[in-house]
Amino acid sequence: MHSLGAVVLVHDRRYAQNHVLDILAAAMLRLDPEGVLPLQELTSRLSRGLSLTPDMLASARLQATRERLLALGLIGLRPTAPVVDPVGTPEDGGR
Repeated sequence: MHSLGAVVLVHDRRYAQNHVLDILAAAMLRLDPEGVLPLQELTSRLSRGLSLTPDMLASARLQATRERLLALGLIGLRPTAPVVDPVGTPEDGGR
């Protein structure tokens, strides 16, 4: 996930919002390629790997991004191997 982290330093708010959606979409493609994780779990995984504000990780925004990816056929169509969270959990020595 750290490779997906980004700092958005832009002045045009619309561009910044679209850039954040692109970051979320990229992260969702990696973390939830089937589009089936509960939004609460997805939010938790995203917040561990990306430095985004809570409003950027709002469930409505995640749901809209998921629906956009599903509509484009980028998630939900192919079986995948389980995604291993590189950050880990406290139980396995991660954060």
